[in-house]
Amino acid sequence: MSITFQDLPNELLGYCFSYLAKYSAHKDIQSVRLVSKRFHDVSSSFLLTQVELRLTKQSFQELESIASHAIFSKTVRRLLFNVSYYDGMLADSFQDFAEHNGTELEILLEDLERGGFSEQLDTVQTVCDEWLEATNEDYNHEKATRYQQILAKAHTEYTELYKSQQNLLDGANWLSALVPALKKLSALKIIVMKDSTERLAMPGRWWKALATDEGLTSRCLATSEWKGSFHTAISTQPPVHIIPDLFMALEKTTIRPYHFEINVTVPSDLRSLRMSTEQLQAISTTLSASKKLYFSAREWARRGSLAENNDRPRDEMAVLAALTNSFYHNPQITELHLSLDNYPCFLEIPTLSLVDLLPSPVPFSPKLRRMYLRNVPMTIAELEVLVEHLRPTLVWLVFYSPYLHAPNDESWEQALNVLRKFEALEHFELKVPAGGGLGDGLPDEELCRKFVMRESNENPLVGWGLQRG
Repeated sequence: MSITFQDLPNELLGYCFSYLAKYSAHKDIQSVRLVSKRFHDVSSSFLLTQVELRLTKQSFQELESIASHAIFSKTVRRLLFNVSYYDGMLADSFQDFAEHNGTELEILLEDLERGGFSEQLDTVQTVCDEWLEATNEDYNHEKATRYQQILAKAHTEYTELYKSQQNLLDGANWLSALVPALKKLSALKIIVMKDSTERLAMPGRWWKALATDEGLTSRCLATSEWKGSFHTAISTQPPVHIIPDLFMALEKTTIRPYHFEINVTVPSDLRSLRMSTEQLQAISTTLSASKKLYFSAREWARRGSLAENNDRPRDEMAVLAALTNSFYHNPQITELHLSLDNYPCFLEIPTLSLVDLLPSPVPFSPKLRRMYLRNVPMTIAELEVLVEHLRPTLVWLVFYSPYLHAPNDESWEQALNVLRKFEALEHFELKVPAGGGLGDGLPDEELCRKFVMRESNENPLVGWGLQRG
């Protein structure tokens, strides 16, 4: 006797629909809901599983609507909290707004040419020149060109968006709206905080639209990452208080996410992230039951420029270390991702190490199975502690561009010998290591992997300095 979909129990139907929701278009779940009442009831839980929240009144109202919905309040598993912001520096000054957007277009001109969008080059160059002209002291609004009028209109709209944002942030209005909504999302397991901007995604159609009036306006109204732009980076004041304020509020609730992620660009001065002991404790308490914790601080060049001094003194980095220590202070964690993407900048020497960033020995508990470390400085001694605690249990390890401190001429040859002591590894990667006497050379990743995984007995970094000398 043949079996049809109608014969499957609800549990198997739901399993099938979960794959449809994951790998197919959103409209396919919508179509499935129209097949029958049973299909409607089973598939509805896969129609809306993620919500993106922005720092706008409308976005918070939409979250409240979803949280109050009879079905969707039970289906949302993941909240993406986009903490990019409208910059007060740009809202307060038309000249700063003009210079910011003109400079950003200048930076894009080379990308346009490389991408083969030559038909947009002349227009964008003209726009760029006219916007930068608007920064002059003798600029006359009454004689504005068409592109300068677009800029002025966008600035008026940007200013209103900034005011609306500040009304939301002032007096913790955003928390009084957010926390009750999160309490209603009974299936919520994942919270991601990220300062994403519209400028990060640039498909071909985006480039083509850039030279249109609508495209230029949209670009002017884009929110900013926490590090600001080339023009604003040193003076901007991103809403970094969102991190401690959110955790202080969540600590007082029963919300304990399974997975929490912070992924933000690095402010010009990390000291702006300094927190009190009470605030740091709130982070640890809120994440006390989390299994997966991801923290990423990216784009370390203060103005996006490697030509400038991007040194970060130890007292500034200590503020970051205090945050990550509280973030990972969790004996239940099974998966740890820590990324300091592109740290340190260019030829700067890192001023902290693995022991500063992670609370020992909590992250090295036997429950930890997967670890991803990107641009995280470390010493041989710290690697030995890591291996000692996780030798029989860690199964997945990735080191992406790690920097090996070598105060006593330690080398990556020694580091590989230490890493080889892991007993349960099923996956290992070592990509673009630095420090430890490597110089500018890059060892063969596959040979390093085979040695650490005990598929080979030959350490590929033996005599590396001599080979390259």
